[in-house]
Amino acid sequence: MNRFGLISEINVSVPETWENRVFLTFDIDWANDIVLQDTMNILNTNEVRATFFATHDTKLNSKILSSENFELGIHPNFNFLLNGEFTKGANFNEVIDYTFAYAPSSSSVRSHSVTQNGHILDAFAQKGISHESNDYIPEYSMVNLRPWNIANGLIKVPYCWADEHAFTGLHKNSFLNIFKNGGLTVFDFHPIHVFLNTESKKHYNSSRQFFHNPDILVSKRYSGFGVRTMLENLIETAKNYFLD
Repeated sequence: MNRFGLISEINVSVPETWENRVFLTFDIDWANDIVLQDTMNILNTNEVRATFFATHDTKLNSKILSSENFELGIHPNFNFLLNGEFTKGANFNEVIDYTFAYAPSSSSVRSHSVTQNGHILDAFAQKGISHESNDYIPEYSMVNLRPWNIANGLIKVPYCWADEHAFTGLHKNSFLNIFKNGGLTVFDFHPIHVFLNTESKKHYNSSRQFFHNPDILVSKRYSGFGVRTMLENLIETAKNYFLD
């Protein structure tokens, strides 16, 4: 079995589908196509598999779907509703349907801002979603993670590492130690942070005005240790640890 797994492959009752495996996930977050393609290129070069969570319509969605190494989930944004805006739907069902239009065959979900409640989880299940990854339980909590089933049939897939927390210094354990601790290891990246090699919140915020101008944005890429080098280090560490 490939040690780099897809979220949809996880079966709670079959530990070999999630133990001693690495799950790379990417919240697309409206990334420019060049920014998103950059992340895909890194993964393709290293021949690793990953789950992408779609936020918008782009020709790269079909490219992800056609790849044997990738899968496309949905990344609905409920923040508009929480702010009293209805531009993406008048209720949570319409917001989910709005995002499903970009990835109609999706079986996995992570909400933008990891928004969830019982009604939303039931709606995911009713619309054919099987795997949900909205629970962030950081590796430094020292909790040995595993997936679990909930009453409506969804498989809960918690994640242990997030790039926006890594560049603020909240993650303390090395990737090697995370693997050695065992359990379910799901990592959350964002293409914009990979492209920028984000190294701080200040660096990220100072580049915001160029997010849709990759020619300028690439000049803002950090040359030291940031999210891009973290991703490359994670892949190398996983290959050395699991594939030796």
